[in-house]
Amino acid sequence: MRFKLSTMMLTANNNDKKKTKTAQGERLAEVILEMGETERSFALKVGYKHPSTVYAAEHGRIISPKLMKKILDQYEKTLKKSLNPEWLLNGIPPKLLTSEKKELLTGNKDDSNRIKPIGQEEKDHSTRETIRTEESYYLLFKEKERYIKALEERIEELKKTISFQEECIRGFKSYFPGEKNTG
Repeated sequence: MRFKLSTMMLTANNNDKKKTKTAQGERLAEVILEMGETERSFALKVGYKHPSTVYAAEHGRIISPKLMKKILDQYEKTLKKSLNPEWLLNGIPPKLLTSEKKELLTGNKDDSNRIKPIGQEEKDHSTRETIRTEESYYLLFKEKERYIKALEERIEELKKTISFQEECIRGFKSYFPGEKNTG
């Protein structure tokens, strides 16, 4: 009976976790909704056959650099605005990039009137993509550091709880010195 009850409780807890979106997931859902898409239609639009990658990002998985690039590109293509990757990953305002900040992140100045040498446009595009990817990796690295710190803090809390429980057990054993351990 005990096993069935605890199994049911674990199942209930797991179901609750599946339905809960992270703060990052809420921001991603907001962006997808703002573009007038569902998770499924957005996933298909950016080249995924199944929406599982988008669902996973909404429910706890950190947004990969590949998905981040697709989100940023699709947002800009659909709404003609530049989404701030720092806002999407960590909630750091502003939500939209100003042209100056976008220029800093991408290295892309508005020099559309300037005549470029043959091959320069492809080189500039490659450089922008490299910078954008590096920025995404940096943001992921920072997110991972925060996650590790939170886990370390949780471990310390659990160690204190275990220590307290061990102390309680020793106290109970000294209170009942004649009892044999049955279990």
